[in-house]
Amino acid sequence: MEPIRRGELIFRGACLLFFAALLPWAWNLGGIRRLGEVGSGFWPLSVLSLATALSALVFFQGLRSYLRAAHLGDKTPPQEPRLLQCLVAMATVLVYLAALPWTGFVSTTPLFIVVFMLGLGEKRVSVLVTAPVLITPALFLFFIKFVSIPLPRGSGVFLTFSRMLY
Repeated sequence: MEPIRRGELIFRGACLLFFAALLPWAWNLGGIRRLGEVGSGFWPLSVLSLATALSALVFFQGLRSYLRAAHLGDKTPPQEPRLLQCLVAMATVLVYLAALPWTGFVSTTPLFIVVFMLGLGEKRVSVLVTAPVLITPALFLFFIKFVSIPLPRGSGVFLTFSRMLY
């Protein structure tokens, strides 16, 4: 495993501090008021708790790698930053979010998943075919049935397609 750079470690620490600083506000929203009743603050508290825990895990893994490399005097050259992949991923997400109101969730999400994975360098055809087929229905069912949040249906032909499904 390649040693982590100091800037990456600082960024991971900043993410950890950010999520940890938001936890008190999420706690004040009120999670579960009575047994069996979920309040409006349940989801923010759950997501922030998970984000804080995962950020702590990633930060401490990076810290261990950084200290080990410093202790051993590792002189391996740092990996080139994958700036282009990051920019492609961000642009893909922005285009997806901009197109979502007109094209709808069901028709846009599989294409988004494929383009996003290609932008990150995925080349295996089996993964590019199966991921959208599995992820789109899972997200659809999660938001419609479990969370009860209506998803964008689109307009025109996309609305007709969405109405056929739900």
